Amino acid sequence: MPNWPNIGQVNKDFHAIKKLKRSKLLSPSEYPDMYPRNQVISPCPTSCGNNGYYDTWLNGENDWIYRHLHQVADTLENLATPVIMRPV
Repeated sequence: MPNWPNIGQVNKDFHAIKKLKRSKLLSPSEYPDMYPRNQVISPCPTSCGNNGYYDTWLNGENDWIYRHLHQVADTLENLATPVIMRPV
């Protein structure tokens, strides 16, 4: 008997690609134009940090990490973006 690939997964992949081709991908800046009614939330500052500000979560002792986190996020986005979709 030949070694056939998992036909169920091939079928799922086919339908996922077909659905993706019919979909329009939106950037974060395009989303509000397409869907203008959105719920806006704002957490109460007193529940998110010391003295009503965000001192517990972001302060001089830990703010150094954000630069690195943003660099990693950019790298992951570039790796995840197919070559066809990357801007020229």
